[in-house]
Amino acid sequence: MRGDGVWVYCDHQKPNFWPSHAHGLVQITIAFDGADYDASWAGADGRRVTQRVKSDQIWILPAAVEQEVHWRQTADVIVLFVD
Repeated sequence: MRGDGVWVYCDHQKPNFWPSHAHGLVQITIAFDGADYDASWAGADGRRVTQRVKSDQIWILPAAVEQEVHWRQTADVIVLFVD
């Protein structure tokens, strides 16, 4: 769904791999019961950072940062993309 200054992505995410990509907007990922994924992104010093994220945690990523995600478990997810 697209709104004025915000886009909303909702899914029942199955185990999957999202290859390296970037978005032009700030990304706020909220995953619910059962979530278990590895989020990787390019840190400020250019090195790859990987963090395991679990249920009811929030991942916030600045605009234009290269990222990839490995979804380990099926989970409901909402991603907000904000100008």
